Amino acid sequence: MRFILCGIIALFSLSSYATECTDSVPDDFSKVGQTRLSVYFWDVYDATLYSPSGKYQQDERQALLLEYLRDIKAKDLIETTEEEWQKLELNSDKHEQWLEKLDSIWPDIKEGDCLLLVEKKD
Repeated sequence: MRFILCGIIALFSLSSYATECTDSVPDDFSKVGQTRLSVYFWDVYDATLYSPSGKYQQDERQALLLEYLRDIKAKDLIETTEEEWQKLELNSDKHEQWLEKLDSIWPDIKEGDCLLLVEKKD
């Protein structure tokens, strides 16, 4: 099954971000689950997965909301993305193209920023 990430549809900085970040999730989506990414003693982001049914199903659209808990430079995000692809042994001739695109659209992240990725099935 093939899917395309529709793109980054929300990236913004908010003082009371928890409620306002979830306001950007499509109205017809329900929460599937959530977790927090921590590296050693540092909390990095809270991740919440959404779908129309509120359950994970491969054939259903998904939305991933990341709520950042610390400042991160865009170049560090891109480098980490590339490193993780290598660890996962994800091989694609499009990696360089994707990394260049990320470099052109990802800003530096500030604590409280939100990133919402919505999957688009074709």
